[in-house]
Amino acid sequence: MMTIQDQILHDAISDDDTTTVDEGLARMMMIMMGRHAATVGNILRKRADLTNSICRLARHIPRCVLEDVIQDYILDRESKTINSQSNHNIPISSIECVNISEAAREASTYKGAAPNDEMDDYPEKSLLNDGRTKISTLESSNISYQIEKEGMDGVITSEELMEATEPRTLPYVNYHECALLFVDISGFTKISQTLELDPLSEVINNYFDMIVREVTNYGGDILKFAGDAIFAEWPVGKNVDAIHSMTFQTLSEAVTIAAVCGARIASACGNVPIYTPAKGLNEDIGIKSIIGTLNVHCGLGAGKVATVHVGNDTARREFLLVGNPIEQATVACTSAGLGEVAASREALSYLAQLCTFSKEIETSSDRCTTIIASHSQRNFQPYDELNFKESLRANSTDLVDAITVSCESLEIDDLKDLRILLALYVHPVVTREEIANSNFHLNAHYTSKEYRISQAELRTIYTIFIMPQFKAELTGNIIKDGIMFQLLNSTFLIVTRELEKYHGHLRQFIIDDKGVVLIATFGLRGSTCPNM
Repeated sequence: MMTIQDQILHDAISDDDTTTVDEGLARMMMIMMGRHAATVGNILRKRADLTNSICRLARHIPRCVLEDVIQDYILDRESKTINSQSNHNIPISSIECVNISEAAREASTYKGAAPNDEMDDYPEKSLLNDGRTKISTLESSNISYQIEKEGMDGVITSEELMEATEPRTLPYVNYHECALLFVDISGFTKISQTLELDPLSEVINNYFDMIVREVTNYGGDILKFAGDAIFAEWPVGKNVDAIHSMTFQTLSEAVTIAAVCGARIASACGNVPIYTPAKGLNEDIGIKSIIGTLNVHCGLGAGKVATVHVGNDTARREFLLVGNPIEQATVACTSAGLGEVAASREALSYLAQLCTFSKEIETSSDRCTTIIASHSQRNFQPYDELNFKESLRANSTDLVDAITVSCESLEIDDLKDLRILLALYVHPVVTREEIANSNFHLNAHYTSKEYRISQAELRTIYTIFIMPQFKAELTGNIIKDGIMFQLLNSTFLIVTRELEKYHGHLRQFIIDDKGVVLIATFGLRGSTCPNM
């Protein structure tokens, strides 16, 4: 039985025996637009609305997470499409294999490990229930699925391959090198006690915008907003054709750009005076007085990290960063004064490969942390800073454009599924509002400032800090690290499950120099209770 599209293509080609397939397709499009203009228009509108909604959600998600999720989803859809169209056997030799039965037995005897039948999701390796080994190798943005089945006859069917390439179970892990910049902001407490809601909202948003703009201008990725601090990353080896705005070939390049960005933030965002709202008929010439100063101090770390996706496919997901560069960056930030940028010893060694240093750095290079910039000066100079800036401009990618291109191959149902998947990484209140108001910014009479003010409000809320008593650090041992990843996932699932019972929200899940920290809130929009 022919579909409508097949029939129209058949009619378009059969009118002239010399018509090529390409000409037939072009004619088919003309016929379809003539016969089914309303239907085609409706389909295009739905695609545009869904893509726009996905782009709006994407503003709340780190680019590295978008890259992982979107690429994995597209790969999964493509593999299922290929497998549904082909019944050919695939030689097992074309798939890299590994046997982890010994590792599984070792894990079962490791203190604190679960029995074999409960060990599902160790990093890069997991046991399928039929005895096969499923491995998700996630080096940089390259995703490969590898399987092995004992007693096989040398081939694997397309059905078995499709089963092996189903979406990764949580938690799943991606290892890569990066430069990590920790930006800590000071001065908000005094200002928040002085300003009223609307001007306070404007001050906070404008100041964070200044920092975020500098990070994105220098090719960085905002990973976390940790209270009045920001974690930003410059990853090595990310795919520039995907969602990431910039790619770096070496860790030295990433550290150098991160250091330049940190120095720029210290210069542009340090010692920013905050004034009271003007009093008078004309706000531009009204009387103002300084009520406080906003300032920053930054820490720079570098090395290998693991990005961990935890949660489930129905309620909520979260993205975590684990690795020594976190401690490097936070410790360096603590050692930096207001308006200063400090680098860890590891970051400084990478910076030295592409930069010259002032005497201040050369005489302090044996310290654990070193001040590399301040509000008024920079103590390092890249050998070829102009080339770095040109490379940034040439390789920068607009987020909306990147997502739109990535979604071109997806059908409407796929776009709906992808939107649901991405929404799991966004706070539930934000998700509901973004989807409900997907056309909000299309209204010309609303400005970005007016939108943000409309979202600002004063509420009485209760906050809970939760600190699980286990260390989240990479050991290099796949079993120990796998147990730690499982603990992170279990912690997340238990906390979100209990919060849901009592109408609370998980505001933050982060790993920093203090350890594993979860912050829960009660009383935010969408979770109000009587007798708060």
